[in-house]
Amino acid sequence: MFLNDVAEPREREEQAWSDYRVPLKRVRILPPFMCAHVGTQYLPNAIAEVPEAIADNWIQNQWAVSEEVKSEPVKETRKRGRRTEPE
Repeated sequence: MFLNDVAEPREREEQAWSDYRVPLKRVRILPPFMCAHVGTQYLPNAIAEVPEAIADNWIQNQWAVSEEVKSEPVKETRKRGRRTEPE
């Protein structure tokens, strides 16, 4: 703290890491490459969720391809052992 002509010292303004949100992007790592981000290792054919800037760098260097989120509806399957009611 520095002394100056202000009677009250300013309070330190720190941004909490939980408030810092970065948009994420899903990418699939291409063989034979292996990528790492923040200590997490991604092997070939693995899907990684990383910040957009990192993902764009990996795509540009042809280490990964963009992986789109599939929004297809889940098909209901017939469950075993359940009796179905006659129609």
